[in-house]
Amino acid sequence: MRRTLLVDAVKTLLITGLVAPWILLSGCQSLSKRRESSNVVSLHYCAMKPSLDIKHKIYYGGDRQAYIRKSHVLASVNIPRIDTYAVDGGSGLRLYLDNHGRFVWTQISGGGKGRLLALMVDGELMAFLRIEAYNDRGIIDIIGPFNTDKAETIARHAERNYESFN
Repeated sequence: MRRTLLVDAVKTLLITGLVAPWILLSGCQSLSKRRESSNVVSLHYCAMKPSLDIKHKIYYGGDRQAYIRKSHVLASVNIPRIDTYAVDGGSGLRLYLDNHGRFVWTQISGGGKGRLLALMVDGELMAFLRIEAYNDRGIIDIIGPFNTDKAETIARHAERNYESFN
């Protein structure tokens, strides 16, 4: 009986020793196949006074200053689809939010009328958006205007980025 327990223990160790590395390697291989994200979209609050959470200091309207916060309020993780539409001088972006993004945007637009948001793409400032009215549709229009090629590139990457982050 003692020998049977010893044989069973050795078999278990051998099987575990052979299976565990395979499981670990298969997990590592799937991680390495993950696509890199590009044209990642994020919306950030702008503040009029500096704080510890500042990403960029910007000037607008001559010598007036604003500060873009590091932490985003919405990002590609909440945006499964982006469409472009024609505006004078280029293209606009229409962001479609998932359920969580829609919830966040409903709260932001309900209590933040007049607040300024910065649209960042891969950490680069692209445009500003002022919250005009309460919006619970989960759709955000950013007029821009953007260069049409750049807008189409951003839109084309939206679904892939959303899947990559989720």
